[in-house]
Amino acid sequence: MIGSKSKTINVLNKYDYRAKKKFGQNFLVEPTIIKKIVEEITEGSIIIEIGAGLGAITQALAQKAKEVIAYEIDSDLVEILNENLKNYGNIKIINEDFLKVDLESLLNFYNQKVTIVSNLPYYITTEILTKVLQSSDKINKIIAMMQKEVADRFTKNKKGKDYSVLQIMAQYYCDVKSLTKVSKNNFIPTPKVDSEILIFEIKEDYKKIEDEKLLFDIVKASFSQRRKMILSNLNNSGFIINPQQLLDIGVNPTSRVEQLELEDYIKIYEVIV
Repeated sequence: MIGSKSKTINVLNKYDYRAKKKFGQNFLVEPTIIKKIVEEITEGSIIIEIGAGLGAITQALAQKAKEVIAYEIDSDLVEILNENLKNYGNIKIINEDFLKVDLESLLNFYNQKVTIVSNLPYYITTEILTKVLQSSDKINKIIAMMQKEVADRFTKNKKGKDYSVLQIMAQYYCDVKSLTKVSKNNFIPTPKVDSEILIFEIKEDYKKIEDEKLLFDIVKASFSQRRKMILSNLNNSGFIINPQQLLDIGVNPTSRVEQLELEDYIKIYEVIV
């Protein structure tokens, strides 16, 4: 299997390949971690993998899934993937930037919900998760490996300076749980920090809001200037609302974003709509 340390080193040496910092590449070399990921998917699943790397997770997924659509932005890696995974008829490797993919059209092609799997590079974690969550009605779960510090924001609902719109989106669409922590020593090259794998289970009954775009426009407006009061941010973004309207729904007009919960934003939405 590609996912062992010795096999990974052999593949890297064979193709004289070195991880590229610009793509945030760190290759997982711990089979027990890969096994845990595969255990989270069901037989006959359709998998979209974001960032196939050397194909360690891709290969393992293909042994259980109906089909694996693996996106890889690095054309050099695509050549390696095509050669090493050529015996798997259920793997489709696509050399494309996932952020530019028409995900809605891709998901509409399948007559079942898909599972997203990814070892997320830190620099595009937010963009990828936001893109995927916006199509969550056609997805059953997201299995995402990310830096431990980032994972903590979802599992511990941290509301510090990095508190984000994405955390609120995740609360709205998903039940989030930790699958396992992953030591930095389980990667080649070794990153500076540890990672964690999270499972974002899409809620069956999450569709509570008729106009989800409006809801998250309100959330984004509230975050537009973090140090300002929620009332000012909403009014400055074109949502005309007065202090008494917020007080009537139990929201302090002088609150900052980190003081509000998802339920508060839903109440504000109901006033504005």
